Amino acid sequence: QVVDRGGDSRRHVTLEVFVGIEHEREAILGDAGPEAEATATELDADIAHAIRQYVRVTGDEKFLHGPGVEMLVETARLWRSLGFFSERKGGRFEIHAVTGPDEYTTVVNNNTFTNLMARENLRYAAEVVEALRKDDPEVYDHLVHRTKLEPEEPAEWARAAERMHVPYDDELGIHPTTLRRKIRDLDLEVPDHDGRSPSR
Repeated sequence: QVVDRGGDSRRHVTLEVFVGIEHEREAILGDAGPEAEATATELDADIAHAIRQYVRVTGDEKFLHGPGVEMLVETARLWRSLGFFSERKGGRFEIHAVTGPDEYTTVVNNNTFTNLMARENLRYAAEVVEALRKDDPEVYDHLVHRTKLEPEEPAEWARAAERMHVPYDDELGIHPTTLRRKIRDLDLEVPDHDGRSPSR
């Protein structure tokens, strides 16, 4: 079901993947807390991935060219607004302050899963919109009207996808969950090997 949350500045599109999505989201996040919930943006890319898989299996282009592409536009816009092209990393596209599937490690920079999913989301959105522009101008014009799509947006999404930074540890030869994380000041005691606190 697509919910049109009209506003003065833009149209917000939400995909209700199943009944009671807010309860399901709560169940997924568990006791991770509001900080994790607010930054668990990979769920938006999960929606885009679900759209792609659904269309691949069913061939439902009517859905893709209607509510599907509108959701792709809005989720791609999310990633473009959250990320930035980093001069320090040679123009790579970075996404900071997110929480990936591991809700025990919250508010990190360049979570590998999140960045890979965002890359797929951005790339797919750009591909679908460009295909509509070339092959179905009427549907494309309707999309522009519904989403206030700017002509330069798809190319910007494609560039962000192409330049997406994916963490890699040269020493270990793996893509870690994240290379950098936010460390908060916590009043913790490190236990001895026998499990007892050193102050006891």
